Amino acid sequence: MKGPSPSERSTILPAWLLRQGVPAPRATDLFGRAGQPWLATLTLPGYAGQGLAGHRHWLAALTHDVEAVTAEVERVATIDPIVRRPDDPAGLAVAAVGAGRGGDSSPAPTR
Repeated sequence: MKGPSPSERSTILPAWLLRQGVPAPRATDLFGRAGQPWLATLTLPGYAGQGLAGHRHWLAALTHDVEAVTAEVERVATIDPIVRRPDDPAGLAVAAVGAGRGGDSSPAPTR
């Protein structure tokens, strides 16, 4: 069974906290730098505490994976002239064209 998508997760945690009687602060992104320390201060009894620990564990694992992928893209971008930073529009265009031809980054054949 497939789990919730990242966008679904972003609404699941605040809704879950609200069901536990803990309204999330409006100005805090629970998945950001300010939200993580705030979540760490919460102490919930029993099953709720275990659930919170599970949410925090999932978030830590996801953060680790995103950081690892970002570091690899940045490493490859320094040695491969075809690869560019993900936020570089030219890099996105090259990646899209290359992906459409099975990853071949050579120019498309002309007639």
